Amino acid sequence: MSLSRSLVRRRRLFFLPMAALVLGAFGLTALFVLHAWEEETNRSFDTASLHARAFETHLTQSFNVINSTLANMAEIDQTEIAAAGAPKGLIDALRQAPSLRFMALLDADGNIVASSNGRSLGRQVALGGFLPPNPGWRRYFASARRGAA
Repeated sequence: MSLSRSLVRRRRLFFLPMAALVLGAFGLTALFVLHAWEEETNRSFDTASLHARAFETHLTQSFNVINSTLANMAEIDQTEIAAAGAPKGLIDALRQAPSLRFMALLDADGNIVASSNGRSLGRQVALGGFLPPNPGWRRYFASARRGAA
């Protein structure tokens, strides 16, 4: 009996530290993998954030260029609009913004008077949900009203 107790005791003295060592190794490996996954996830979020900011900056600059171009179009030749449906300046502004499909100029009532897409001419646009108008457009609205009178 004492031989078997001694054997059991030796096995316990061997297997308990070995089990602790194996479990410790698995635990440390799991912590290392979790830490590496967290670092990679954070790095991916940082990269995605950088791309989003770069895209936002590019898009904002494109819209600013378009806004400046359209605000600085002093007079739109009504014969050019009637003939082609879109003034050359409007098409040039659209070429600078590949993210836009088409652009349109509206009168004060929301009717499309010039567009890079000829099918939208004369359509009414609901203006309730848009941002406040650019002060540069007041000149266009005033000249359009004088020209129509």
